[in-house]
Amino acid sequence: MNAYVGALVVFDQQQLVGILSERDVIRRCLGIDLHVDETAVAMVMTKTPITIDAGSSLANALEVMQTGGFHHLPVTKDGQLIGLLELDDIPEEYHLLLEQFKELRAR
Repeated sequence: MNAYVGALVVFDQQQLVGILSERDVIRRCLGIDLHVDETAVAMVMTKTPITIDAGSSLANALEVMQTGGFHHLPVTKDGQLIGLLELDDIPEEYHLLLEQFKELRAR
C-alpha cells in the first residue's frame, strides 16, 4: 500500500504550532527559489492553524476548510491533537450537499 502524505503537523514541545503542507513547500520555498535543504520548517509552514473538535460535524469541518481556503484541518479531542483531516478525505458528495444546503439557507 502506498501511503501519500500531503501535510505534517508541527509541534514545539507539546504545543501544535503549525502545519507544513506540500503546497506550503511549493509556494513559500520552491516558488521563491529557496533551497529545501537550507530552509527551516518554521519559515514556510502555516502557523497557528485552525483546529476542529472531533465531535464537530463533517459539514462544519468542510465549511471551515472552504472558508479558510486550506486543505488540511487538525482534529482535536479534549485539546489534544488526534488526527489531520484532509479535504480529499471528504467524499465529493458531501461537498455538493453542503453547497446545496448553503443555497437553501440563503433563500
